[in-house]
Amino acid sequence: MTCWSCKADVAEGTGTVRVIAVDRAGNLAEVAADITVDYTKPVLTITSPAEGAEVSGDLMIGWTATDAVSGIARYELLYDGGTTTVQHETSYQVAEPREGDHVAVVRVWDQAGNMAER
Repeated sequence: MTCWSCKADVAEGTGTVRVIAVDRAGNLAEVAADITVDYTKPVLTITSPAEGAEVSGDLMIGWTATDAVSGIARYELLYDGGTTTVQHETSYQVAEPREGDHVAVVRVWDQAGNMAER
């Protein structure tokens, strides 16, 4: 492909981008870079507590996440509207939550910036 600015349909996965430039005198320069293309959101599962569970004492919120292409970058927990960045942890303990209903949402980002939430 010859162009100044190129777009190409690229499949998900790893590969190498190579650029070759030739001037009018025939001098050649080449540069290459390894890349990872990731269009897919991570897969996120809440492991505890079960939805609708009644909990007494401390509340442990747990989850797992996988991303087959670029890997997991970070997690975020939204508990009753507040945000806690938990980076690479896969659980969070709420010490003695107040009595009543609560809402917890976990968000996960992969290295490419794709986000999933549950």
